[in-house]
Amino acid sequence: ATDAPTPAEALVAATETAQLVSCLAALGDVHRHVVTLRVLEELSSDEAARVLGMTPGNVGVVLHRARKQLERCMLAA
Repeated sequence: ATDAPTPAEALVAATETAQLVSCLAALGDVHRHVVTLRVLEELSSDEAARVLGMTPGNVGVVLHRARKQLERCMLAA
């Protein structure tokens, strides 16, 4: 037995990944940078704030808004 996905599962995953990449590209620059730093690079709010020249609270607000935009984009497809 293998843990490899079935061809159908792999196709679904690839489709969702392509859709997410498209949705990320549709975000504004600041939103995309916050998502990249906080989610993909796993920086703390304080660390991301220092990189972006923002307050940690502002990073949190931007991340929340970016996640909502991504959710709407993913559901729209």
